[in-house]
Amino acid sequence: KEIDPTTIKEFLPLNLIFKVLKTMLFENVYINRGYILDGFPKSYSEAMSCFKEIDEEKDENDPLRERILNEILPNGIVLLNVSNNNVLCERYMKKREEELIGTHYNEKDMMRRLKKYRLNNESEFGDYSVSDFFIQQGVKILRISGEKSKEFLKSQTKIFIERNGPINN
Repeated sequence: KEIDPTTIKEFLPLNLIFKVLKTMLFENVYINRGYILDGFPKSYSEAMSCFKEIDEEKDENDPLRERILNEILPNGIVLLNVSNNNVLCERYMKKREEELIGTHYNEKDMMRRLKKYRLNNESEFGDYSVSDFFIQQGVKILRISGEKSKEFLKSQTKIFIERNGPINN
């Protein structure tokens, strides 16, 4: 049965989302063929929760209590940077109306999501960002201006993959 998204009052708790995500990413199809996470995790702490495991049975002072799940950690990240919110808003306004139905592509939701993204990833106080998490883990990152053409983005991503090997995860 189809679910009407407007009737959903609460979202799944993040700890449940991380548990399901980790379970899925450990399946052979994703380990062998890879996966794409688009816009997730949204913050440094979410990235830690996605790709870190804590062994509750070990003492809190045990250095082996926490470990990064390298088996499912991405080996490549493409990070599109857009510093001007208007560019993103213009991009969604160019979409056909039928493409926008049932999405968050409206001015109110776009501004809310951009504000949250910038708060989580462009801190004035030096807080870690999502990309900082992946840099700390040695993941290769391709940073591209999202204001460039789709053709440019594709060509740069292709060069990144050719230079660094295929992105498995």
